[in-house]
Amino acid sequence: MSDSDDMPVVFEEDKPFARQLKRYVAQAAGDGSGTAVDEIVANHLHDTELSEGSVDEVQVSDSDDEYVPSAGDDSSDEDLVVSTPRKRRRLSQAPRKYVRCASESSRASNAETATSATLDIAVEVNIKKELNPEGKSEPSSTNSGALAITSTTVESASISSPVQAGTPVVRLAQRSVKGRNGYMWRTNPIGRQSVYRSVRNVVDVKPGPTLPVSFSASPENYFKLLMSDDIIETIVQHTNDILTILRENVRRKHQATFQNTDVLEMQGLIGVLLLQGVKHENHLATVEIFDVELGAPAYRAAMSERRFCFLLRCLRFGNSQTCALREAEDKFATVREIWDPFIKNCQDVYWPGEHITVDEQLLGFRGRCGFTMHIPNKPAKYGIKIIMVCDSRSKFMLNAIPYLGKYTKRVADADDVRQHEGDFDAASAAVQSKPLAQYVTEKLVKRYRGSGKNVTAGNWFTSVALVKSLRENYGLTYVGAVRKNKREIPYEMLDKKNFFLGQSAFAFSTDMTLVTFASNTSKAQKKLLHLVSSMHDQPVIRDNGKPEIITFYNSTKSGVDTFDQMCSLQSCSRMTNRWSITVFYGMLNAAAVNAFVLYHEHKPQNTLKRRLYQKALAMNMIKALAQRRLFNSTLPRGLRFTIRSTFPDLTSTTPAEITRMLPKRKSCHTCRSPRRKRTRYQCRKCGAPVCINHFRVFCKDC
Repeated sequence: MSDSDDMPVVFEEDKPFARQLKRYVAQAAGDGSGTAVDEIVANHLHDTELSEGSVDEVQVSDSDDEYVPSAGDDSSDEDLVVSTPRKRRRLSQAPRKYVRCASESSRASNAETATSATLDIAVEVNIKKELNPEGKSEPSSTNSGALAITSTTVESASISSPVQAGTPVVRLAQRSVKGRNGYMWRTNPIGRQSVYRSVRNVVDVKPGPTLPVSFSASPENYFKLLMSDDIIETIVQHTNDILTILRENVRRKHQATFQNTDVLEMQGLIGVLLLQGVKHENHLATVEIFDVELGAPAYRAAMSERRFCFLLRCLRFGNSQTCALREAEDKFATVREIWDPFIKNCQDVYWPGEHITVDEQLLGFRGRCGFTMHIPNKPAKYGIKIIMVCDSRSKFMLNAIPYLGKYTKRVADADDVRQHEGDFDAASAAVQSKPLAQYVTEKLVKRYRGSGKNVTAGNWFTSVALVKSLRENYGLTYVGAVRKNKREIPYEMLDKKNFFLGQSAFAFSTDMTLVTFASNTSKAQKKLLHLVSSMHDQPVIRDNGKPEIITFYNSTKSGVDTFDQMCSLQSCSRMTNRWSITVFYGMLNAAAVNAFVLYHEHKPQNTLKRRLYQKALAMNMIKALAQRRLFNSTLPRGLRFTIRSTFPDLTSTTPAEITRMLPKRKSCHTCRSPRRKRTRYQCRKCGAPVCINHFRVFCKDC
């Protein structure tokens, strides 16, 4: 072959590129003429062995089984060799709109050659020289379907550079591409080159608890900040309403099992539930939990088994008489009266860091409920879906909204009306027209408007409209996975044939960056991952070969998942057929995790682990109720001994506390009339006069 026999050639788009190239070169070799191909890069072809570099001349051997460099070529052993045995493999078809990039090192035996070779980063479709088989150079007559190749090589680049050496980046040949709905994307970055952190993500408020330093550091005090006394009093009030009704159907109404409850006993009930979560006994029957031989003595120190079951049966969180009317407007009205104060307490005591995560939690429930969900990849499978936002660093739950599906009531608030210049009807119409995922996400992060934080969420939440709304109306950036059925994604970034394992492609707009990555993990061979980010504006590739957007997403996406895992490890949830009780158990688990975060971050010298913290919290809540039970004169002696052995530090009553002296002698109210004795001793509990024959003195251990 000679370089003088150049001829123009047009490769048709609708036919395989490699087959046309092979046929053309074979024809040229058969005619005795030659050609020169300028900068051909054909790495990463299907099942072919490739080396790095470039080929200036290509010829066909006598066997017609492989292409090798010509004898006159000055290229080294590192030059590209395309080996294509006819019966074993075929060269792949070149993509129409862009060509795969060459970046991986060849499977050469010489390691030094592989490390020293220049890495081809981007390949674009363009033919520089079109060759005529007759040896006459003619101007290009290619039509719109012609293919062309241009190879560009990039030297080593740092991590913060737009393109890193050794990492594949597929670049689109066009300057702009369209999504299926006509949304325009640019193939080159828009704006200045910078690292991923921009000015809009600068946070000027110190994250952490918003508590005074002088706040008492006891475990139960942090828990009471979240499950406040007002919430407990609401539960006690509505529970007593049911207790009064059910007590009328009981034969022995005077028994302590059926009496009204109070705040102290309700806190003791919560302590028993939390202790069951610590000991992983929430799935056991109450008979076994309160058993003298098998159960923990702390349970019996708080209350009896019958009282425990009766209180759980009577637990109510709202007015039962008006519940049906309220549920007609709000399906969550049964627990709304305690849910909203609890969420407000969580928001008031903690300010998150620069990254927050939005995701879902599933509270396992298989009973009758109008808004239960089926999520196959969750451990519970069926239950009540809670959408929440957590701090990515500390896993503190900041806000949560129950997913009610079609029963979700959307109301325009003051901020929505202000955005529509005071037009309430327009604001209501705009809220109603939003997708449910966008409406819920905006409602969750509304408190952090203008704070410069970044929101990370999964593919159920992500949409282009949400990313724009958070950036324009809330001053927040967004990073999240995108489902492939979103119509804003261009066709070029959806076809698996255009990507090899480990390759990435970027598209840019004024508001966000879209990236597609061909995952090379063993669990997802050749799976395309799509992510969108309004925080990143450059195609940065990390050392692990993944785009910076994916690396950042992986580091901040687990806030809610980790919080859910912490709740399940020490869960107090018991089996029930009432969904309101399931939500109440979920609130207790969330309050215990949040209180633990406050306990550690408020005072770093607190070193209790999660399990020990929840155990101390439960025992302190039970201890206050056990202290009051000691003053009950009808308490059995064995139970009194159990309380004192469980809580040795409880102060014992002295003989002076058992009886009091009267100023004058009075007749004993226990003695019969003929033999009624006069005494100065008085019962401490009821104040009645008691003679020496009718009172008992106990030591501090009894």
